[in-house]
Amino acid sequence: MWSRAAWETRTPRLRTPEIAQLLARALRPDLHCCGRNLGVGIVGYGPLGGMGYHHGLGVTRTDGLELVAVVDPNVERRKAAETDFPGVRAYASVSDLVNDDDVEVALVATPPAHHVTLTLALLRAGKHVACEKPLCLTVAEADQIIATATASRRMLTVHQNRRWDPDFVALRRAVDAGLLGEIFNVETFVGGYAHPCRTWHSDTAVSGGAGYDWGSHHVDWVLQLLGGVPKLVQAHGHKRVWHDVTNHDQIRVRMTWSDGREAEVSAEPTSPPCAGRSSTCRAPPERSWARTAPSRSRPSSRAADTWPRRRITPKRPPSWCSRGTRAATESARRDCRRRSSSRTRSIEISPTICTSASRSPSRRRRCAG
Repeated sequence: MWSRAAWETRTPRLRTPEIAQLLARALRPDLHCCGRNLGVGIVGYGPLGGMGYHHGLGVTRTDGLELVAVVDPNVERRKAAETDFPGVRAYASVSDLVNDDDVEVALVATPPAHHVTLTLALLRAGKHVACEKPLCLTVAEADQIIATATASRRMLTVHQNRRWDPDFVALRRAVDAGLLGEIFNVETFVGGYAHPCRTWHSDTAVSGGAGYDWGSHHVDWVLQLLGGVPKLVQAHGHKRVWHDVTNHDQIRVRMTWSDGREAEVSAEPTSPPCAGRSSTCRAPPERSWARTAPSRSRPSSRAADTWPRRRITPKRPPSWCSRGTRAATESARRDCRRRSSSRTRSIEISPTICTSASRSPSRRRRCAG
């Protein structure tokens, strides 16, 4: 039998990360053959229907995984977790989960400000970690987390669930198939005209701001579509209207690649149910260009099918929509344009709001067709 020194001397070519990874996968025991599942713990169960609940559903529906424990300091949420997933262990502190040997993989689903501390503690305890986006708020924190994962020989990943949105999947397939030609410009937008939500999402100290919250999804989309790393990144923000929250009223992030390709991400604060998002891809004119607008709510008017840039109809329409008349609609649009001009806010009113399709009283009340 060879000694460690002899093995390292005789097999220098095997001492590469790629070969080591392949060998580790080949020698890894097949858990399914033994009837054993990977134990999963969720840190931050959250409110009713929150990310913790959705992660729990994903775990229970995935072969080879078993939901073992959840962590939340709120007793009511722990009780909800026990009701939603009978048999799960509900802990008040992450230290209890760290000491649970049945938990091998931890999902961190807390607000971003807590990601670093929790992720480092879990990695150092020997847990594999999947952290909600954004992983952290500074480059130094990212370097520290990656270094800790490497030193602990544990897997670390960021949960980017929006990569699998059906509309984005369709768009990416079209781009990869060359249906849009060579993409040289991408623009994305998320936001609305409602008051920003009054939860931690609107607190820059907790969420990092819109650029880290919804913006991280949009930046990820851009990188998935264009590939590579931009040569230059610029950002600008406005604070003009919503002074009772700390997030900017609007941010704009521009990315430029060394070959001239470019992208822009725009974000405005809004309540999550009202958030609309749209995407634009441009290709050379001799081929084609296309606009798509993935929406969180179903388009509510036939007018949306013919509008060049389809926008969502918010679930909670503005107060002036309750009047439900064309005259009121046109007046409100003029008011919005005037306010938009005076505040230099980027507000776009979709023709799907209060269209002629609103015939019945109930439809007029909704003003969404």
